[in-house]
Amino acid sequence: SQRHPQALEPLPTTGVPQEVQPLIASLNGLLQRLAAALAAQRAFIADAAHALRTPLTAVHLQTQLVARTSEDAARQQAIAALQQGVQRITHLVQQLLTLARLDPEAAQPPFAPIALNPLLHAVIAEHAPLAAEKTIDLGLARDDPACFTGDADNLRIMFGNLLENAIRYTPSGGTVDVRLTCVPDAV
Repeated sequence: SQRHPQALEPLPTTGVPQEVQPLIASLNGLLQRLAAALAAQRAFIADAAHALRTPLTAVHLQTQLVARTSEDAARQQAIAALQQGVQRITHLVQQLLTLARLDPEAAQPPFAPIALNPLLHAVIAEHAPLAAEKTIDLGLARDDPACFTGDADNLRIMFGNLLENAIRYTPSGGTVDVRLTCVPDAV
């Protein structure tokens, strides 16, 4: 009753009657699992914020492009790009909500074969407005046909994080080249 809600350190076991020790051990186990769950929740929130930053910035840039465009054809093209960006964000938010609802102790879905090329092309296209804003030449320098067994959503997030970091830390006017290379037993 004297502990504050954030106090998740184990209860002391010294000087406690032997009959109560199993109860304290169970409570300490619960406190440990609760601390792990709260840490996972904090990590999820940080990952979600990181994953949403890039597409939201891209949509913001696309809205600026729509506002600056006066020609009908160019405006329609900019609106289409904006709509695609909103669809990508909606999909990402749905993925994040699904991930948040997953039981961390539940079995992971089985990995499936994934064609990496279209996945990587899509991620590069999502990050093109960010690269253009910094006048960074973003391109695909090598594009070997590649398949990988894994989770497409997690790979998309990983590729997105890698590209976002590359764009963020490349000076204006620089180049970010993406290479998808296949060698025996590795991609």
